[in-house]
Amino acid sequence: MNSCIRSDNKEQLDVIYPYINVLINALNSYPFHGTVYRGFLLNTVQLAKYKKDRTFFWSGFSSASKRFAVAAQFAQCNTVFEIIIPKIFSHCCGDISDKSAYPGEAEVLLKPYTYFRVLGTKTKKHRGIEYQIPVLLVEATVRNLSGVWKSNDDDDYFICQYGRKVFWYGRSSQNRDYSWSHVGYGIIDDEDVIHLAFGDIPTGRDRYTGDIDIQISFDYATMTKILDTKNSFLTKSWSRVSAQYHQDPIPTGLPIYWSSTFDELTGHWKCNDGGNYYISQFNELIFWLGYHPEGRWCNVAAGKIDKASGVIDLNWGDIVCGANRLYGTLDLLVENKIIKKLAEQIKGSNKFIFSIVTVFVSFNHYHAFYQETWNKNFISVKFYKHS
Repeated sequence: MNSCIRSDNKEQLDVIYPYINVLINALNSYPFHGTVYRGFLLNTVQLAKYKKDRTFFWSGFSSASKRFAVAAQFAQCNTVFEIIIPKIFSHCCGDISDKSAYPGEAEVLLKPYTYFRVLGTKTKKHRGIEYQIPVLLVEATVRNLSGVWKSNDDDDYFICQYGRKVFWYGRSSQNRDYSWSHVGYGIIDDEDVIHLAFGDIPTGRDRYTGDIDIQISFDYATMTKILDTKNSFLTKSWSRVSAQYHQDPIPTGLPIYWSSTFDELTGHWKCNDGGNYYISQFNELIFWLGYHPEGRWCNVAAGKIDKASGVIDLNWGDIVCGANRLYGTLDLLVENKIIKKLAEQIKGSNKFIFSIVTVFVSFNHYHAFYQETWNKNFISVKFYKHS
């Protein structure tokens, strides 16, 4: 199975995919967090590749042990990877120690395409042998787009994926003085294609909106645009830079390059929680980028406004520019320069408080990682248009 996964041969993968899926689903019943060890025999050139801050993945299922001594016995190895699995990524592996024919090995099986970051390298003596110990931190799980990406034209994209939902913020590189800035929301289909709606926001000079289809590679390391309905999206491809979870907070005081007529929502909105929201409206389409100046959270939203009723229906999600990892739906009512929050379904544990108006919100919490449920709460919120 591992040789087929590593070959990236589509015909072979199509045959074994059902078996891969069965194994991954089986591992989901035995989550584990903590430290595990995996032994290798590496030469100096191979070992030198594991430099501090490097990110990488192992494409197949990877066996590890909760015991250093077990990993050190592997194939006369001279290198033992110390792998730290945080609780939020306990689903990246399965603790199969009591299911294995060799329970003494204390085996934990890592899923394919789990992303690691190298924290550093240390040494350890065990039974008279000195081992090199690259220390790894799990940063993302199997087949997930969350992280920082670079486009073929050297622009920056900050993405989070929750199930099949994708939220992203894209901006032109600093070399081009951030000439455009947009947000997007999309759904991944069964063929690993993202059907994404995007809209520019007023922190950049461009004013485009449209729909694009993006093909994700099997290992979720690259993406390629395959359809652009309006031929207005110039980027053709993307490559993952990092799967890091808290990356590059948005700078405070972003400029506003364009605004709209008085009765539209386009502009900069200040929030009573200290956050900033940059909103654009294209007829009935609404897009926004919201962020806390200290990087506590950063989210994007996309949806529509019913102009007759003034009701806005949004999908929103946190992205990797901030620390939170929440997403949900949001209904707002625009009325007499006030936006009232009618209802919200939020998946996560942190309260989401806006500030343009007075609002009332019903929370139905569901934590994306720990599957914990909170009681419904009611809070009031205010947003004010700043510019």
